[in-house]
Amino acid sequence: MPVRRHGHTTGGKQSHEYGCWVNMRTRCNNPKATRYDRYGGRGIRVCERWVLFDTFLLDMGLSPTAKHSLDRWPDKDGNYEPGNVRWATQSEQMRNATSPGPKPPHVRAAISRALKGRPWSPARRLAQQRRSERCPTA
Repeated sequence: MPVRRHGHTTGGKQSHEYGCWVNMRTRCNNPKATRYDRYGGRGIRVCERWVLFDTFLLDMGLSPTAKHSLDRWPDKDGNYEPGNVRWATQSEQMRNATSPGPKPPHVRAAISRALKGRPWSPARRLAQQRRSERCPTA
């Protein structure tokens, strides 16, 4: 069977879109891939339509800039498929990220001890950071 070429290279270098497509498929399909556990290991798949780069590119179009990459949106736990993937910047992706969840009780207790018994909360920490930014010490 002859090798199928996608024709999406410039000067012998693969395009940004092709690299994103390869990485998407790798993290979902290769158990040896870095962070497979966050993609294929969680059951996230690439739709059959996007097995070929041509149809992926037809659906997604060109990336607006080289700083854009693939983001599963609006369903961050959904598959890579038309209607659930967009080109997004890193800051857009961070707003769509999966939260690590609440801190375990033993971590909260250690933080509370470090605060000398005062209750700890993310809101308190943020308020302390804002105060220190407004009134830096010499």
